[in-house]
Amino acid sequence: MGLIPIAVVVCVFGLLAARFVAVRVRAAQRLVSDRHLREIAATLPALRVAAFADTGVPMHPPTDRRIALTSEGVALFFSEQRFSETDQWLAHISISRRGGFIPWAAAGRFAFIILQHLGVPVQTAAVAHTPAGIVHLVFVHRGSGDAPATGVLPEDLMRLRIGAEEFMRTVRQSGTLRRSERELIASVLSAP
Repeated sequence: MGLIPIAVVVCVFGLLAARFVAVRVRAAQRLVSDRHLREIAATLPALRVAAFADTGVPMHPPTDRRIALTSEGVALFFSEQRFSETDQWLAHISISRRGGFIPWAAAGRFAFIILQHLGVPVQTAAVAHTPAGIVHLVFVHRGSGDAPATGVLPEDLMRLRIGAEEFMRTVRQSGTLRRSERELIASVLSAP
């Protein structure tokens, strides 16, 4: 085999690798685009109402009304559990992606925007980002299914993006980012 056939193979391989990277970059950009973040926000009011209404009922994917699938293949699972005889609830939102890992850069943005949209102070929520790329949000609250979520985000999402970056940095640096759903829920339930 001469130098020319090797050069052709290297060039073809390089072009295929560049195409693969370009496709992945575009997919990652769509995942955190304003359009997709608005789509996620728009699902929250109905998911939260369904979660309250179906408390204690086993989830039946994919048709359960407590589950939403976005156009980018992100699945949101929303459940609520009431503490016995109190008006305190444990909300649990799982975020996964059909056929893939959700990178922390996207996971943190989703978590922050969901918490902001639901009116949950970010410091009261716990977050897990599992090795499989699944995100879990857990928070304790008082209330009912009449959540303050409106399904509408501000026209300019830049303020939320800046807040999300700070939230992601804080969660990572504070050591409160959990690696499993079980560890996450245990940490929330054992908090004073």
